[in-house]
Amino acid sequence: MPLLGRPLEDPKTDDSLTLSRKKKALLIGINYTQHPDFSVRLSKPAHDVDTIRKLLMEVYGYGSQEIVVLADTNGTTSNLEHLRPTRENIIQQMADLVAEPRQGDEFFLYYTGHTGQYDGQAPESDCLTEYIMPLDALSEDGEVILEKVIPDYELKRILVQPLTILNQECQLIAIIDAYASGTLLDLEHHRCNRVVGPPNLRWRSDTFGVISGLLQTSSKIPPKFIEYLRRTGRRYDKFCNRTPPRTSANIISISACEDSQTLIQQPEGKTLANMLDEYLRSYNKHPKLKDLTKFFHNEFNRSSRILWKSYAAEMKRFKSGKRAELPPQPPRHKENPQVSSLHPLRMNTTLKL
Repeated sequence: MPLLGRPLEDPKTDDSLTLSRKKKALLIGINYTQHPDFSVRLSKPAHDVDTIRKLLMEVYGYGSQEIVVLADTNGTTSNLEHLRPTRENIIQQMADLVAEPRQGDEFFLYYTGHTGQYDGQAPESDCLTEYIMPLDALSEDGEVILEKVIPDYELKRILVQPLTILNQECQLIAIIDAYASGTLLDLEHHRCNRVVGPPNLRWRSDTFGVISGLLQTSSKIPPKFIEYLRRTGRRYDKFCNRTPPRTSANIISISACEDSQTLIQQPEGKTLANMLDEYLRSYNKHPKLKDLTKFFHNEFNRSSRILWKSYAAEMKRFKSGKRAELPPQPPRHKENPQVSSLHPLRMNTTLKL
């Protein structure tokens, strides 16, 4: 699997280290196919998981024994029960994924399914806690069982902390193909990784990095103004001051959209898995991270234009009496794929095997 971000060293003289390196992938896709409420069910996760599995095996050389798939289409027989995407199974498989990391190890996580948010007074710009929704986190009437969800801080504890505590030069790449997923791993750096998006946010992120440096070096700034800047920084979620890495682990999450956004659903529309597969197979399997992000952004924009064009046509039919019901209006926002990381990234970095 490609290495995103700070490259790992490749010690050519230590054959034993090279042989001991491992790569493992965990792919989670939840369709909620057995849920009695049809509006809860999703149609694409199982297919997207298969797309990513084939990509890993055919392009990046993963063996079938190096990939674990959790899906509710696996079946319900006793020998497959441990592969159903329940809260218990997901937590166990995530822990197994990053267990006993060593130098050079590569871990890959893909999740597609429902996500959500609740007011947990989280230390983020929106003060909301994001979570993924296991198969058993939905009641029969469609209500979310909060005791069964897996919140972002728990995901960080399971997936991130084992790698940072041992301080090994290893990597975890997470692809989150869901809405409200920008900070699901609670990684500190995301605004500073922008390559596309609203210019005011990119400017504000860069500007606050300069301000943060002034706070640390200047003694001439009035105390009241310093406190104001610090409060502003907390409100805008710790804009990056490009501090050096505190750990050797390389952890990156690529999300389909930011925390405040929902995905535009189209029967024939592309998912993040489709886009990733298309780009890495057809264009460049070792692209720069910024180029891959721009590709995602452009594809989501194209999907949005198609959806609004279809909506305009259906509105015309409705007004002329050829359609009985008012067509649903698409979201006004466009998805902004988000790259979050443990360290500030150089977005010119190439994906490496």
